[in-house]
Amino acid sequence: MNDLTMVSLTQQLQRLRPEERVDWLANHPQAAAFVPQLSPLVLHRLAHDLGGQELAPLLPFCSDDQMRSLVDLSAWEQHDFQSEAFEGWLMLNLQGGGRQLDRFLAALDPEQYLLYLVGRVRVHEIDEDERYPTLANAVPGDALWFSPDRRFCVEILHWEKQRDDEGIRSLLHHLEGRNAWELSRLLAALAWELEGPLSEESTRLRRARLEELGFPPLDEAQALYAPASLEFLVASRRREPLSKAPDEAGLALLGRPGPQDLLRHGLEAMVPEAAQMLRSELIYLANRALVADACDPGDQEALHTQTRRVRATVTLGLEFLARKQGGDLTMAAAQVMERYAAATLFRLGVNLVRPLVEMARRLRQDPRSGPDSEALWLGATARGLMDQLLQPRPLAPNGEPIADLATMTKMGQTLEATLSLIVSVFPEPSGVQELYNAEFEGSTFSRPEEMSLEGIARTKEALELLGDRGGLRPLRVSELQALREKAPSDEALGLLLSGPLEPRFLYPLWCELEA
Repeated sequence: MNDLTMVSLTQQLQRLRPEERVDWLANHPQAAAFVPQLSPLVLHRLAHDLGGQELAPLLPFCSDDQMRSLVDLSAWEQHDFQSEAFEGWLMLNLQGGGRQLDRFLAALDPEQYLLYLVGRVRVHEIDEDERYPTLANAVPGDALWFSPDRRFCVEILHWEKQRDDEGIRSLLHHLEGRNAWELSRLLAALAWELEGPLSEESTRLRRARLEELGFPPLDEAQALYAPASLEFLVASRRREPLSKAPDEAGLALLGRPGPQDLLRHGLEAMVPEAAQMLRSELIYLANRALVADACDPGDQEALHTQTRRVRATVTLGLEFLARKQGGDLTMAAAQVMERYAAATLFRLGVNLVRPLVEMARRLRQDPRSGPDSEALWLGATARGLMDQLLQPRPLAPNGEPIADLATMTKMGQTLEATLSLIVSVFPEPSGVQELYNAEFEGSTFSRPEEMSLEGIARTKEALELLGDRGGLRPLRVSELQALREKAPSDEALGLLLSGPLEPRFLYPLWCELEA
């Protein structure tokens, strides 16, 4: 099948709803040629969306690499092998008949099905008296399986729970039929080999196969988030060669079209060959981000989260360079993407946000933000913004990844205004100690934690209008009328004093409760 035909068929597949794709593929006249060329991640996505059993019509067309990758992607959670998920694929191939099961087992590394067996069986070796000394008498005969040479007795675990053992027995029978000597060797390994080393070897082999699918080593992935100056990144235009990348998983990166969708519009304005290169880079970039955040490559929810983050962060870096270039924004974006790799745009986005993260961290740690480390004196807006910025990966106030300069600028302005307010109230961090030691009994607040920075600032302003610069204290009820007359009526303090002059109505001012 030539590349043009493959592209055309892939485009037709993408236009179908997920529930229509399996039937369309299985019944296509060119299924035998088309299905083996699909990325394993496309098949894994279908299995995730529809359930693995729905892929049964496609299994006869799948290549060995695809079947091995389906196990790699769905039967692991990080370094933990998931026996039940593996058993699902085992039973699905068993239902396809002996030939299909043989194909499936032949495609796997022995370590993959050994890991399944090690959690489901216990192997007992015969002794010189032709007994199995490690086998308990309580184990019933229907929970046992004997190797052809009777050297090994396999106890199927959890027999007391009447767990279905069809998958295990079928696996053992088919291994026996393929090569009895090889089965004997595997049973010896199960009898003597510890699960830990077996799992480590399987993890190593799986990691190598995932790298071939486009998921890089951890150190390469984490380099995406390394600090770098904007000047250095702007000067970086070298494109790195890509590993093999999935051909459909990156479509989610393009998102839905919209009036401010700079990434999509820029891609549409690019030369087709350059646009396809950038799309491939975006897909590989999403894989790198997935690995950097210690997410399992088979985790579809994590992949969805990462594609949204990658898309937003790339768009942020893209907008920065496009506005720097000037002219029509869409055309500038297209020209930027022809010159810069997607990874460089991503790193630009990461490092554009870094100063905001550092400012949020300084504010959170500043004693002038309030007692303890919760910044209780800051307003809900500033606290919420800081909470989002200090997530493992910074977010906008709405909980979405930061995707445009306007949002980033607004966040920076909020933090700057908060910092300015802090400094205006307490020029030195040590100045807050006076308030911590103040007497609160008989006032509108019982302890410093109940106050807000805005209220402290308004109280300090009120005391200065009254000519009292001796330090922070609660306003006396007897001072409120004079204060109303002195405060500008169109400013915050004057507006606050325009209503009833009772302390309970004057929040967030710090006032005495009685005259």
